[in-house]
Amino acid sequence: MVSNKKSMIHQLFKWIAKYSILPATIFTKTQVDRIHKKFNAFWGIDLDPPCLKQPSRFSTVTLGVPLNLWSYYFPTLEEIQSLRAHYTLAPFQAVTEDGVTLCGMHFKDHRSDKHPETRTLIVFGGNGELYKIGSSAWLLKLLKDAPIPFNIVMFDPRECGYSQGTAHADGLVIDGETIYQYALNTLGVSEDRLDLCGFSLGAALATLVKAKHPHTQGRLISNRSFQSLDHAVQGIFLRLSHPFSKIFGTLASKMRHHAGWDLQPLDAWKTITSPKMVICHAQDGVISHCASLEQGLEQENLLSHCYHIHLHQKDKDLKISNHHVQPLHFYNDQHGHDVETSVREFLINSTKTLPLDRCG
Repeated sequence: MVSNKKSMIHQLFKWIAKYSILPATIFTKTQVDRIHKKFNAFWGIDLDPPCLKQPSRFSTVTLGVPLNLWSYYFPTLEEIQSLRAHYTLAPFQAVTEDGVTLCGMHFKDHRSDKHPETRTLIVFGGNGELYKIGSSAWLLKLLKDAPIPFNIVMFDPRECGYSQGTAHADGLVIDGETIYQYALNTLGVSEDRLDLCGFSLGAALATLVKAKHPHTQGRLISNRSFQSLDHAVQGIFLRLSHPFSKIFGTLASKMRHHAGWDLQPLDAWKTITSPKMVICHAQDGVISHCASLEQGLEQENLLSHCYHIHLHQKDKDLKISNHHVQPLHFYNDQHGHDVETSVREFLINSTKTLPLDRCG
């Protein structure tokens, strides 16, 4: 009886941890189908017209009523047609080492077959995202007219979208490594031309995957992420008054531990020798600054060894309630440079040594 009760408590912890850390797993089939239909309409895969109306708000947190963020970045039919003409879409499935089928999309730059310097970018989305929502569409817009072609790979991890399986920490890293190997073995990408870009939870996963290939020269971008999952979880409760912050933070940390969710991107970051970029905002509404990867790197005197972008809002009159989820074009870096331009230069200049003080 006691054993059954412990088992029930353990399962409860796992359930709470999973849906708190990876809320994209709670999208219903109806929601996923609706997102899929809007994605197909945007790309002209079916006969429905694309949505040309920009959403009234922007957020990568899209639970409840998922937003169509493709139309945020490409609000006119002319822009959509230009995007369609530039990329060829190739949906794919990849099977993980533990038998989970993942679904993704290869956005192939029409110039890529004829250009010897073509690069491939794997995108790791945040915890409330499916790739077909368009949260990462800014990368397609940013790189579409780059002087070298960029093929872009997006995917949904296990238990998200049409991908199968049950989500857990180790499994999400396996998913990322599976997509990495798919790019190498199926798409024929050279490791030194394979870059990773992640947002929030996705940035932690991208870092952990990159650490499995630490000496390859593909680039890594960590956008508004954490130094460890435990730091991130406890940081959520720091906004509460003492002693509630300590009580709830400790409880949440124990729950995460018992549920088997443990990610340590800061430790992984230290092993990676290829060019790396960290992006952070001091008033991040989700990842407290004390929990951020930037803070971890600063405490260990490692921040000067990577390309560092500290976000500063361009338009001070623009009311932003949560700096974690807003698009990067709202920000300059600490030197007054446009952040998206800095990201683009970082990715394009893959064969050159950029001055570290350009971004950090």
